[in-house]
Amino acid sequence: MRIKAGQLSASLNKKPLAPLYLISGDEPLQRMECADQIRHCARGQGYEERLVFEVEPAFDWNLILRETATASLFAPKRIVELRLGESSPGKEGGAVLTEYAARPVPDTVLIISMARLDKQAQQTKWFSALERAGVVIQVWSLTPDELPAWIRQRLSARGRTIEDQALTLFAEQVEGNLLAA
Repeated sequence: MRIKAGQLSASLNKKPLAPLYLISGDEPLQRMECADQIRHCARGQGYEERLVFEVEPAFDWNLILRETATASLFAPKRIVELRLGESSPGKEGGAVLTEYAARPVPDTVLIISMARLDKQAQQTKWFSALERAGVVIQVWSLTPDELPAWIRQRLSARGRTIEDQALTLFAEQVEGNLLAA
């Protein structure tokens, strides 16, 4: 199932957690916040242990299968995070992700975070398997027209207000960099 970042919180509130979440997009802050929301919801449902894997050029993809196949010593439910950054899983990683999606591990939520997937990557076997087994969250960069509303919403959530002129100046200064905003 595919959803937008703005739909994630409603999706998490409606039903139990999916076995896996793929967060993909150009905007690092939004990717991070989506992962934070999933982790927060998982902790509320008793997922206590967390394993994090940073994928680098010599990454052993079978480590994911080995770690998830082994029962946890510390908690019955766990969160496994796979951070791909700007890279793609490639042939070996794609095979492992396809295998995992075919048989997700019970009491485990897999969160995969990566850069934006192009059309070609979205047509791969591993992507299709992940989309069928879990939730794909596509994070899009904000347009210059959307940025002021995003800033205003963030300030409002923290009990702050901003005048229109100040908002325009602020949006111009951060130039679309949400981390800077």
